[in-house]
Amino acid sequence: MVETLSNLRTTVNRAIGKRDHHEAELAKAKYDLQDSTALLQAREKVVALVQSTAKETQDQLKFRIESIVQEALDAVFPGYLFRVDYETKRDRTEASIYIEQDGEKFSPLEDNGGGLADVLAFALRLVAWSLGKTDNVLILDEPAKAVSRAYRPMMMEMLSGLSSQLGLQTIIVTHDSEIVDMADRIFRVTKDQNGRAKVVVK
Repeated sequence: MVETLSNLRTTVNRAIGKRDHHEAELAKAKYDLQDSTALLQAREKVVALVQSTAKETQDQLKFRIESIVQEALDAVFPGYLFRVDYETKRDRTEASIYIEQDGEKFSPLEDNGGGLADVLAFALRLVAWSLGKTDNVLILDEPAKAVSRAYRPMMMEMLSGLSSQLGLQTIIVTHDSEIVDMADRIFRVTKDQNGRAKVVVK
């Protein structure tokens, strides 16, 4: 009977030890769960903050690109609307650009005549310059070569207006006399009889 009681005590003590061990493991699991939940909530807040900041940055970038390019379009080709759209593919954001006219969308690279693509390319270069914060000098080589003569004065007015707005010094290399006549300052480069460059400032 004494031996049975001793065995019973041993069994009870083992059961109590197992219970205490399981309770300790349960308490640790609860703590880990709370810790993991807090980390998950913190991560969700960070993700939401990053997404919100990214959206705000995208909206600001979209506004900047569209406003500069639209000003260029309005100066030369009124009636066209320039748009930038963002699309997320496989966790990556991609931007696409397009033109609207009379409610129809089309690619700016489509053949529309008159140098529409050249005006857009120039305006987008100005956007890239304004975002890059490089020196305040832009050098252009024959910027209106694909723009029809009827639109060249408007393009040069657009160039002058955007340069002034962005605080940008623009240097144009051209053979076009119409563009030369609209410049603030002219450096005429010719060759002398020995083939050396000669510069005359007007």
